[in-house]
Formats: sequence, structure tokens, C-alpha cells
Amino acid sequence: MSLVTQTVAIAVVSLVVVPERPGMIRRSCPAAVGSPFHSTPLRKPDMAVPKKKKSKAKTRSRRASSWKLEAPARSVCPRCSTVKVPHRVCGTCGWYHGRQAVEVD
Repeated sequence: MSLVTQTVAIAVVSLVVVPERPGMIRRSCPAAVGSPFHSTPLRKPDMAVPKKKKSKAKTRSRRASSWKLEAPARSVCPRCSTVKVPHRVCGTCGWYHGRQAVEVD
């Protein structure tokens, strides 16, 4: 059995703030193209800007899409087998959770 050894090269990057140019950093990196000192601005990348204004109708229709109502859920009464809303007293027989909750005529 032979022991295989591997050599791993670790690139060390050091960041130094440049006092004469605020907002800039000097980065020394062995992989940098050109000079070993490379200046990079400290700012966020530009955000996307819409080309045209959205109309009120487009904005309102997008917001109104979340206003849709859903049909209420349905379940079956275990006593009389009529359709009812879950977790409510049955309107036909008045039973809820295995007992008579309401007097129904």
C-alpha cells in the first residue's frame, strides 16, 4: 500500500482600503491580470430599471388577482349524511362532534 499525498495551492487575497480614494479597495491577488494590485469600487451592482411606466389598469389587475374568493370547504354530516361546512353544527340534524349541539325542528 502506498500513501498518496496531494499538494493544494491556496491563494491568499488581502484587501486594503486605499486612503487617497475613499470607496475603493486594493486587492492583491496572484491570479489578477496585469498588475498585482487591482482596484475595485465598493458599490452595489446596478438594479434593473423598467423601460415604460405600468398603467393603473395593469397595476390594479395584478393586485386584484389575490382578491379572488374560494368556495368554502364541504364535508358530510356523519349522522344524517347531508353536506355541511366543516367544524360547524349540522343545520339538518343539529349534531356536532358526536353530540346534539342545537335543537332543530
